[in-house]
Parts: sequence; C-alpha cells; structure tokens
Amino acid sequence: MDAAIAEFDRLVLTYADLGYGPIILPKRTVEQRADFVLGPLV
Repeated sequence: MDAAIAEFDRLVLTYADLGYGPIILPKRTVEQRADFVLGPLV
C-alpha cells in the first residue's frame, strides 16, 4: 500500500509540474462519479 500511495503522490506532483490541475474523484458510487465528471459538461 505504501508503494501505491507514493506513486499517487508522484503522479499528482508530476502532473502539477506539467501545468495540469489534477482533480481527485470522490469515493462514491460509479453513478455519482460519472455525474461528478460529466456535470460540468452539461
């Protein structure tokens, strides 16, 4: 688990360094996550 957390942290920092603003999906149902992602597009 420590390796997964370290990789997550590395990826977030790398994306930020490249100018991206990562958005972390909420830990919800698949339907709720889909609404979260698609909501701003509608």
